[in-house]
Amino acid sequence: MQVEFYNTKSHVSETKHISQALLILLSKGLPLEELPKTKALILAGDKFQFRNTYSISLLTKK
Repeated sequence: MQVEFYNTKSHVSETKHISQALLILLSKGLPLEELPKTKALILAGDKFQFRNTYSISLLTKK
């Protein structure tokens, strides 16, 4: 699963595998117990905002 990983402060958008994005969030301070909920939210198609710095959303094929 590919996601868009967007840094709202530097305005940099990258395409990453969802597991890579989740590892980055963990390294930035996302509590481990929040990981399953965060993954489910992203996979459901919702945008996940973390600390007003990172925005992660599922990439959909057009």
